[in-house]
Formats: sequence, C-alpha cells, structure tokens
Amino acid sequence: ILFVLYPFVMIFIYGMKGDLVSVFLQSKSYYLKLLTNSLKVASGTTIVTAILSVFIAIFYFTSKNAVKKLMVLVFMIAMISPPFVTSLSYINLFGRRGLITYNLLGLNYDPYGFLGIVSMQSVTHIAINALLLIGFVNGINYSVINSARSLGANTNRVILDVLIPLMKPAIKVVVLLTFIRSVADFTTPAIVGGKYNVLSTEGYLAFIAEGDVSKAVILSGGRAAIRWAGCSIAHREDFMYIQTARNGRTMHTPARRQPRAQGIGDRFGTVQTRLRQKSCRQTGTIHRDTGNPPNKGNTADVHKLS
Repeated sequence: ILFVLYPFVMIFIYGMKGDLVSVFLQSKSYYLKLLTNSLKVASGTTIVTAILSVFIAIFYFTSKNAVKKLMVLVFMIAMISPPFVTSLSYINLFGRRGLITYNLLGLNYDPYGFLGIVSMQSVTHIAINALLLIGFVNGINYSVINSARSLGANTNRVILDVLIPLMKPAIKVVVLLTFIRSVADFTTPAIVGGKYNVLSTEGYLAFIAEGDVSKAVILSGGRAAIRWAGCSIAHREDFMYIQTARNGRTMHTPARRQPRAQGIGDRFGTVQTRLRQKSCRQTGTIHRDTGNPPNKGNTADVHKLS
C-alpha cells in the first residue's frame, strides 16, 4: 500500500487539479490514436501468442518424455530472459545492418514499428503461456484420450474433439494474461516501436521528459481502464466457476453458458456414437440403439461398446 497504492493515488490527485477534460479535448485525436495503437498491438500479440502456445502445448502432449523435459527447460530459460535482451537481439539480427537481413541476405529491412512490437512481445509471452498450458495439459485425465483412441479416433479427431475443448479454460486465462501484459509493456515498444507510439511509452515520456502530469494521468488512466476491463472479465469468469461449483455442476463450466457447458461431453459423445456406427458397419452389424436386428455376425462386442 505504501510503495504502490499511495504514489499511484497521489499522482492522480495531483493531475486532477488541472482540467483533464479540456486537456483531453484539445488533443482528442492524439489520445484516441494512442489508444487504437495499444489495442492493435495487444490484440495482435494475443492472437499470435495464443495460437502458438496452443500448438506448443499439443506438441508437448504428444511428445516423448525426453522431448518434454527439453521443452520445459527451454521455456524456463526464455521466461527469465529480460525483454530488452530479446529486443536488442532482434535488432542485431534483423535490423538495417543486421547479421541475417544485411550480411547474409543483403536486405535493408526496417525492424521497427507495429510488426516489431508484436513479434518481440509474442516471443516474450510465448514462454510463460506455453508453460501455463503445459501445466494444464499435464492435469488432463489420460483415460479420456485412451477411450477416444480405443473407439478408433485418429490423432486429429482426438485433438479437435477432446483435447482443445478441455483446454478452453486455460486458453481463456492465457488470452487475458497476454492482453493485459501487452498493454502494460513499456520496454519493447520503447526499443523497437520507432514512430509507432503506444500508451505506455507516451505516458512515461509525458511525465519524465515533458513534466506534463495531466497528460500522463490521461494516458495512464487509459491503460488502467483497459487492464481493469480485462481483470473484470477474468474475475467474472472466476465468479461464474465458483457459482457453478456451489450449484453442484461441473467446475469447468460457466453458469451463464450451461448449454455450451454440455457441448464438450456432447461432442465427445457424438464422436463415440459415430465411431461405434463405423465399427458396426465394418463388422456387418447394426447398433442396438437403432432398434434394428443385426444382419450377421456376433453383436456381443457391439453391445459392450454401447
């Protein structure tokens, strides 16, 4: 409270002594552009990071133990690496005089701007997001996967119909965490942002370089509003899970989405039914749930599956 909340509140009180509304209206387009840039960067980083993290978690789930240990070690090393080290390495490798772009390929590539920020933030966030998803995947009951495989489902169907639906709660956490951290990131946009300004860099420069407290308060307020909205969404999801548990329902199902909550089980049940019907056609029998008598063959195995 003394070292975090008190300075935060005092800066806002000091900045609100001026007319924040008039300051905002005088440069409304400037503030809206910074807000748009920050949302674009956060959205791009979130999409790229979420997709790659899910692919990494699935690859981890299907790999051998030696590969799993190596992947965890690499992500642990990447997670403790400072963000500015990654950004400086990116400039030295892919900058205007970079080792790869200029020395090897002979290109004069501009590494700064929107793509540079999204690329470096994605590299920074992939490590922790992959570890979060890997921890969730390790807790999945493997008997569900074995049941799907015993019914004839190939790897693609197991991933699409069983594994990814079970990972949805963890994917939501990864998306919210990445979005909030991307909005709050200062180091990466300051190094590789170039002329592409965002709320975090401009808010810091407004207070430190320009001494304009009112401007800094407006910019910091925009960042705080975005992060508060993300935290509110996460808190609302957690509240729904708690209410679901109290009502005796499934813990991984939000109470406000009960019809979708049953979708995972229904989808897996659909896969089971489809695989059973395929097995019956291959053996020349009819599933007993259809009400039709078998044409030929012994139906004992079919009855056991059903």
